[in-house]
Amino acid sequence: MTNGIAALTASQRADFYAVHAKFGMPPGALSHPGALDTANFGGRLVLSADPQVSHIAPTFVPFTSMAHLKSMIGTPDEHFAAGRYTDTGVVYPKPLDPDRIAYLRKNGTKHATPEEQEHLTMAAYAYVQGNSANLSDGLEGLLNSHFTPGTLAYISAEALQVQNGQQLVIAPSAAPLVLNLATIMVHGTGQIQIDSVPLTMIAQVMMVAG
Repeated sequence: MTNGIAALTASQRADFYAVHAKFGMPPGALSHPGALDTANFGGRLVLSADPQVSHIAPTFVPFTSMAHLKSMIGTPDEHFAAGRYTDTGVVYPKPLDPDRIAYLRKNGTKHATPEEQEHLTMAAYAYVQGNSANLSDGLEGLLNSHFTPGTLAYISAEALQVQNGQQLVIAPSAAPLVLNLATIMVHGTGQIQIDSVPLTMIAQVMMVAG
């Protein structure tokens, strides 16, 4: 079965390279040319934002604001407005007290309570993956001051092959990891193990072979 770029339709190929371009990468500059195959890594391929443990070195890409982060890994607000996507799976936190927003804007989010820290984390996810217009006024500025600037780790390849009885392990790291793969093929009892890491995995085609 054909894998990688050759297996994609013209539209899928364009989408794959459009994601690649979001991270400032020219078409030929993949992290790993050709296919990533667990068989070539002793049956256990490790990918991570930590270059000390990742078999493939990530590229670190900065983001300067929540809007910038959303443009790279999130869902555009206009998709919700046009009815192309639904945000029923996104949890929008209740609005913070306006006095607390004013206090944190003046004094910094380092003074946020544990409950407010959790609120900001939930709001950040909702901002990126949901419709940011559904968040309360004044919250975007707090999210920018609390979470940005920051860095994403980016790994790209034409194909990923997880062979029968073998593993792809996404190992923990401090930075969020983005994987951009044209195709993923999991054979038999092959496994993808994700160890509590912020991960965005993008594949144009994912296949399972018995």
